Amino acid sequence: MTMLFVKYTLSLFRRRQLPLIIGLSVCIVLLVVVKFHLHTVSVSDSRFMSLYGRGLNREKRIVGGMDDNSKRFFPDDYLLSYYDDSYDFNNTRTPCKPINKVAFLKMHKCGSSTVQNIIIRHGQRFNLTFVLPPKKNIISYPAPFHKSAIARLPIKSYDILTHHTRFSKEGILDVMSEDTVFITIIREPVAMFESIFTYFRMPYLYGIQGPNALDTFFEAPDRYIFMSHSETAYSMRNPMLFDLGMRIWDMGNREKTLQYLKYIDRTFSLVMVAEYFDESLILMKDLFCWSLDDFVYVSLNKRSTDSVKSVSVETTVRMREWNSGDVMLYEYFNHTFWEKVHAFGLDRMQEEVKLLREKRDAVYEMCIEKQADNTPRMWHPLGIKVGDFILKKGAENNHLCKRMTRPELLYTDMLRKLQYQKFKRTSLKNF
Repeated sequence: MTMLFVKYTLSLFRRRQLPLIIGLSVCIVLLVVVKFHLHTVSVSDSRFMSLYGRGLNREKRIVGGMDDNSKRFFPDDYLLSYYDDSYDFNNTRTPCKPINKVAFLKMHKCGSSTVQNIIIRHGQRFNLTFVLPPKKNIISYPAPFHKSAIARLPIKSYDILTHHTRFSKEGILDVMSEDTVFITIIREPVAMFESIFTYFRMPYLYGIQGPNALDTFFEAPDRYIFMSHSETAYSMRNPMLFDLGMRIWDMGNREKTLQYLKYIDRTFSLVMVAEYFDESLILMKDLFCWSLDDFVYVSLNKRSTDSVKSVSVETTVRMREWNSGDVMLYEYFNHTFWEKVHAFGLDRMQEEVKLLREKRDAVYEMCIEKQADNTPRMWHPLGIKVGDFILKKGAENNHLCKRMTRPELLYTDMLRKLQYQKFKRTSLKNF
């Protein structure tokens, strides 16, 4: 057959039948392309079915006794995406373009560890690069962010910043691209200050004795701040504004504070509110164009209720006066937050929050055996109880369960090692 085709082609050349020769050549090329395409589809379909089958088997083995309610909220392709990171789940995306350049200003004691975990999980799944400190989990603080304080990689631009630092837009854009999206989270100032004061053991640093240390501090806060030699003293007045980078000497000026709030409003695409945590996550989902499943969470680094101190009415008044800048901050962005909620749609928000909570409850049932305070892997200040999670038997091998409950310090150490391995063939600084 081949010899006949060759002889026929040669005869066409002798008779100078150029159009026929070109036509035959085109037909041959088309036949080869079609055959190759059919082969590729067959191979890719068989690979997908093999992967899908492995995923279902692993789901049965790992999830085990997952109830029908959990299965209703987590389809097979979602579960599979956590068992095999090579699985492509882009078919679940909405038409918008997902954002992968994110700078999350991790505000102290505002539920920010949980938001951080959500962002890290997303970044790890898409093999994004993280701005990380050379050790521990803080960058530059209490100085503003500077690239000299990060674990350097041989790249010009990073994808994600999500560790504690003090805000400096110019400093951050030295290591991230101009299209980076800035977000943060704030909390009601009295609750936030009590949490900082207790969690960071301010009574010990200030030498305050007795059970009512917060009341004692606010009898003469200037004196205690002046006496302190701790670096945390800088952030003990208007701590949220401090983390946002505002100069200390401007915080007492109402007009300058308002100007700075407007600057933050222009710079940050979203300022979430801890008291409306789930609603904040829905707005973040809408902004980033991520899947709702990306936002399933458990509350991390949360103090137990008996480590939370009550605040008297008198101390509350003094605390708000002392942190008047943070009060302005909270009122300003609480207002803009609800503007965004109304623009999103109240009914739509209610429906998505309901679904998020159902998914959260389902994955909690799938993963968590119980909660425990001050486990060996969870860092906690002396005398402060911080919650951790014990996974169910079998859930230790589930990527979602492991990543969702991994404490910040352990996750940060793991990311450093992963990034080192990723760039290990290149000379790295600070590793």
